[in-house]
Amino acid sequence: DKALDLQTLEPIETDILLIATNLRDKPEKILAKVRCQVVVADAKLPFYRLPQWQNAADSLHLRFHSVSRDGAFVLQLNNRAR
Repeated sequence: DKALDLQTLEPIETDILLIATNLRDKPEKILAKVRCQVVVADAKLPFYRLPQWQNAADSLHLRFHSVSRDGAFVLQLNNRAR
């Protein structure tokens, strides 16, 4: 239940963004600073916030997964022999 200091936050690039708390900032503002491919909403995220995160992810063509709605998030890793 905290607001991030988005003014001073440098852009971050990551594969997966895990939302595990109820951030006060709008999802669009957070996703403008955190560039990712997948957004995973932990079961702790309040249910009423899911549509906001879903819409923000959809608008950026990001995959969105809600643990409370979709179950466990499973990531298949490639095991390439070298």
